[in-house]
Amino acid sequence: ITNDPIWIALRNFDSVAGTGVDCVYDKVKFKTDNDYTLEHGYNYQSKMHKMTLYATAGQEGNQAYLDVKESQSGQGNRHVLKHWDDSKNCFILEYQNTTARRVQCQLHLWASSVKSYRGDRFECQEKYDEICGDTKYKVYKTTCTKLGVAHNGLRTSKQQLMSSIKNKKVSI
Repeated sequence: ITNDPIWIALRNFDSVAGTGVDCVYDKVKFKTDNDYTLEHGYNYQSKMHKMTLYATAGQEGNQAYLDVKESQSGQGNRHVLKHWDDSKNCFILEYQNTTARRVQCQLHLWASSVKSYRGDRFECQEKYDEICGDTKYKVYKTTCTKLGVAHNGLRTSKQQLMSSIKNKKVSI
């Protein structure tokens, strides 16, 4: 069971905020059916920044996805689930950034998986290499867990998440 942040470990693009962004995480604050309210946080210039994001899980054909947006009525970015590993507590999401005209890819890890990180390779990094390619920006650092990202009390089990995936719904 996790009520911890889900960290972005690696991605194949630099942040829109520029270089120096690290410790990016998402945490489920509220869930109703397929709709999620997320706390999205990141470290930039030695300061933690937080915002609320809204996400809706769904299925199109055989692809599970998560539409993520900054406002409840706004236009979302579709993040497609490319890989899920229940035993290693990791998943990979990919989305087409129409502004940058490129596919953006991110490796996400549960807090339990980043605890085993020692600075060399992340859990599921071999899948990241296969799906996302050679470009890697390391977003997670061992100091991220010391930044005071709090637990929120909403408990989401891996079983619930896997059930959502198997029922053609993406959950984060």
